[in-house]
Amino acid sequence: MEKPEHIYHSFGEKKTDSLSYFELVEDYFTIMKTLYEHLDVENTARAPESSDLASVRNMITFIEEHYMERITLADIALSGACCKSKCSLLFKRYLRDTPITYLTKLRLRKSLSTLLGADKNIAAVAYEYGFGGVSYYCETFKKYYGVSPLIYKKEQSSALSGS
Repeated sequence: MEKPEHIYHSFGEKKTDSLSYFELVEDYFTIMKTLYEHLDVENTARAPESSDLASVRNMITFIEEHYMERITLADIALSGACCKSKCSLLFKRYLRDTPITYLTKLRLRKSLSTLLGADKNIAAVAYEYGFGGVSYYCETFKKYYGVSPLIYKKEQSSALSGS
């Protein structure tokens, strides 16, 4: 394909004949055709989705970096540069959970190693992993794991010792 470089070189020159006008129009369409051929139409059409995924990624990163702290839905939404309702919508769409449920599950998952490995009491584990109180930690733990943290710890200890 011929590159219409002469457009660049003839910039500012006055053209008065009609043939020059049609050559210019033809060159314009050649440029437009070249741009269109190199345009990533498939990914351009998905730009909003990519933006949404970037927001979700930023929100998840924020949660993973701050899960031990007090985090609100507004904090999570802000990290994804969106409002609270869009934050909730994106989490539901891509993770099938609310942002707060995702945060709670992450805290529980992260607390397991400390619960099983350290000689810390349950209250210390609860506060270390961002839970507001021991009873809430125990209630939430039982909801997701089916047993209290104390029973879970005993079961895992006996399973490891082979009894």
